[in-house]
Amino acid sequence: MVFLGAPLDLAFDVEPDAGTTVASSCVQAFVVSGDRKLDASKVRIVAQPEVSGRAPSARVQTAVVIDEPVVTVTLTAGCSKSITRHYTFL
Repeated sequence: MVFLGAPLDLAFDVEPDAGTTVASSCVQAFVVSGDRKLDASKVRIVAQPEVSGRAPSARVQTAVVIDEPVVTVTLTAGCSKSITRHYTFL
């Protein structure tokens, strides 16, 4: 969930290629709050390995609070061939 007045803290399931992990999958996240793109230094990605009952994921956190009702996260994974997904939160 995204809460106004709090830093962003989301987890996205990632299915790494065979023989790789989320940490080695070149995951990048770009966050736009309203129409303001957050600087990459304000966005942190933490690889979370697979655990019992939960798929491996990339946790995306920001160092600044979200002050707009619309947040867009663009997540890219893959080092040589990447896949990109766009997520919009209201």
